[in-house]
Amino acid sequence: MKFTVTIQQDEDGVYIAECPSIPGCLSQGATEAEAEANIEDAIRECLAVRSQQGLPLTISTREVEVAVLWLPFRCSVPEKWFGPLSDWVGKWRGNVEVIL
Repeated sequence: MKFTVTIQQDEDGVYIAECPSIPGCLSQGATEAEAEANIEDAIRECLAVRSQQGLPLTISTREVEVAVLWLPFRCSVPEKWFGPLSDWVGKWRGNVEVIL
């Protein structure tokens, strides 16, 4: 079986691996490779436990697309650009600060 896993480094430098489709299925490692090997073992163990307990082996996961607009920046532009730039940003309900 194939599973999607996430691996991220925590503030202590440890790599944390998770299988989102199996609730509570987590592992860790000193390196990404070690975390990946460990989550493979954890997946096998989690599936065995869920099977013994009569639980569904996995839960459904899906990707969703979320539109995000985040433009917090400050820049200096020529005064002649302010009108067109302000019109463009206004379409996005943002604010433009012009520094001359």
